[in-house]
Amino acid sequence: MILNSVSIVTTTWNERANVEKLISTIRNTLQQIPHETIVVDDNSSDGTFQTARLLADVAVTKTREGQTKGLLYGMQIAKYPVIITIDADLENSPEHIPNYCSKSPSLTLLWLRAQNYPIHTVQN
Repeated sequence: MILNSVSIVTTTWNERANVEKLISTIRNTLQQIPHETIVVDDNSSDGTFQTARLLADVAVTKTREGQTKGLLYGMQIAKYPVIITIDADLENSPEHIPNYCSKSPSLTLLWLRAQNYPIHTVQN
C-alpha cells in the first residue's frame, strides 16, 4: 500500500515517560507522509495528558474505561482514512509502520501488538 496519509491512534494511562518518545518517533518516521497523532488518555495521574497536549495533534482525556474504548474513540475522531493503532509503551516501534503498510496492500486499519504476535489488519 502506498501510504498517502495516516492517523496514528494510541491510548495512554500513566505513560508520561513514553509519550514524548512515541510522538517524536512517529513524526520522524512519517515526516514525508501527511499524518496526525491522536492520544486518548485514560485519566492518567502522572501528567501524561498535559504532555500529550503539547506534542500530539489531538489529545483528549476521558473517564478511565480501558484501551479498547479509548482506541475506538480515537478512531472516531481520526481525520485520515487509514488508521494505525499502536501501544504507547513502545513495545513496537513506530519505525516499523511503513514496513507493515507495504505488506498490506488494501489496508484500512492496522494495530500493532507484541512483536511475537501477528499483525492484525482489517481490509476493505
